[in-house]
Amino acid sequence: MDITLVEGMPIIALGNMAFIIEFLPEGKLKIQLKKNREFHVVPLDEIEVIQESPVVERSRQVDFPTSPNLENISPESAEMAQERYKILTKCSDNEITIAEAAVTLNLSKVTIYKMLNNFIKENGVLQLIPHKRGRQAGQTLLDDKVSDIINDCIKKYYKGKGATARSVYENVVDKCGAASLIAPSYSTIQRRIRKLSPLEKLTATHGAEYAKDKLGLKPGEYKVSRPLERVQMDHTEVDIFLSVDGVESRPVRPWLTVAVDVYTRVILGFYLALHSPSAVSVAATLSMACFTKTNFLNSIGANSAKYPFYGKPKTIFLDNAAEFRSPKFVRACAFNDIAVEWRPKGKKHWGGIVERLIGTLMRRVHSLPGTTMSNVQQRGKENIKASVTFERLLAWLALEIESYHNTPHKGLDGRSPANVWFSSFKNDRGNIYFPPIIADPFRFKLDFMPEERRNITPKGVQLKRNFYSSPALALHVGKKDVIVKYDPFSMKKVWVYINGEYIEADYGLTRPDMSLAELNLLHRNYNEPAWLSKEDSSKIRADAERLMRKKRKNKFEKKTYELANSHIPPLTEVNDSETESIKDENTFTPTIYPVKE
Repeated sequence: MDITLVEGMPIIALGNMAFIIEFLPEGKLKIQLKKNREFHVVPLDEIEVIQESPVVERSRQVDFPTSPNLENISPESAEMAQERYKILTKCSDNEITIAEAAVTLNLSKVTIYKMLNNFIKENGVLQLIPHKRGRQAGQTLLDDKVSDIINDCIKKYYKGKGATARSVYENVVDKCGAASLIAPSYSTIQRRIRKLSPLEKLTATHGAEYAKDKLGLKPGEYKVSRPLERVQMDHTEVDIFLSVDGVESRPVRPWLTVAVDVYTRVILGFYLALHSPSAVSVAATLSMACFTKTNFLNSIGANSAKYPFYGKPKTIFLDNAAEFRSPKFVRACAFNDIAVEWRPKGKKHWGGIVERLIGTLMRRVHSLPGTTMSNVQQRGKENIKASVTFERLLAWLALEIESYHNTPHKGLDGRSPANVWFSSFKNDRGNIYFPPIIADPFRFKLDFMPEERRNITPKGVQLKRNFYSSPALALHVGKKDVIVKYDPFSMKKVWVYINGEYIEADYGLTRPDMSLAELNLLHRNYNEPAWLSKEDSSKIRADAERLMRKKRKNKFEKKTYELANSHIPPLTEVNDSETESIKDENTFTPTIYPVKE
């Protein structure tokens, strides 16, 4: 659920109830505390929105007839509807009386009463457009079967350069006669053909390729009108070798995933990782894009950076990589009202914005020690010495992105992405407002976690050679093919989706939390020989050292993942002291997370 912040909205801030007074730059709010009327300035991250159940006035819900076709609305009808809407609004707000409204509109009081009974201000002017009686423009009295025959004949016989309405008409007459139906007139066939669009006509007479070449749209770029309307996302291997403090015998190259807002060119989110692109990379980047980033900047030591951009995109535009095509990712986006579109094959220029951005970032990376440059010719014969650590690169990248946001952009008519963003979030009076916030960040992240389908057995749910159990699963033993969500960098808990809810389960309170890679190493099978030769001992020591390096690398990857997701606050549990004292020590209440169907 999205919550739009407005001035005057009640919130929780500084541990007390407060009200939003003004929206300030850089993601800050001016608030007023309720208890003492003091004014404070707080970051957006430090407030909590008070969620109230919407109240629906059922007595005001009425079924309106279908809105009239705008093409059939005369200027006189539109002007009359606007006048009635203005007067009825005043009357419903008790600014004028029924009698005054009747005199102004030259109608009887009874008519005004009837109009007010069905009047809802939020439905706008169209509800007052008069509906003409009788057959509307565009309606037909043809039998449905006859209409279907006409459409079929147009598709089959209105083809080629010599296509005529006469040939279609003759075939319609034959088919109607065979079905014992009354055939339409020749003029009816002509009108139906004239209703075809120019593209449809040209396709029928000259073929799809010719019609697409002549009349098909060839946009250079997708037109957007506001921030968050369209976001492009892509991966790249960063042109630099990192020093991983002895984790590997040789340096490693990280991967970067970025999400850029098409309208403002703002980098909404990014994810730097030591593992190859995957569904985890996509989920982490999208989560960072949707939430504020103060906690993230503090965790990586880039406190001085300003990164006030956030928001849930309306549409994500992706290439055709497997992690972007995952049905699980598409379903999670649908749960959260995010549309997904993919780049048509052979249309590389459709993703040009994010690719140009990646090129810009890589050119800045080339100034760092350990860079591989973009190709062998630029690199030369110099040996690459990795001296930049992952933490340093992450902090440097955050500061470079801040610099990018404040740099004039040719595609924005010389304005910077930050200026375009802030100017877009101002109302008609010039006051600042913020994008809607996501009510539950953890549940949002949970929707995008990897998942597998499992059966619920008396031992619980088996996943990755571990059994996860919870008292709440006792009622569901025997269920098959249920969805189990898990975090590959924190495998102590999983979440089982049953009857529209997520039920939390774990593999034991005494066992330490481990990543998926660590679990795989733990359960690895070793074939030890009956006795050890000198060569066997050397091989075992080499294997042990290699496994130790791999384990340290997995631990480091987990650390980088936690840094990338530090913008998502952990779940907070509220303990009631009165009820806590009467709980039986053997009683366990599982945590349940409801989700949208």
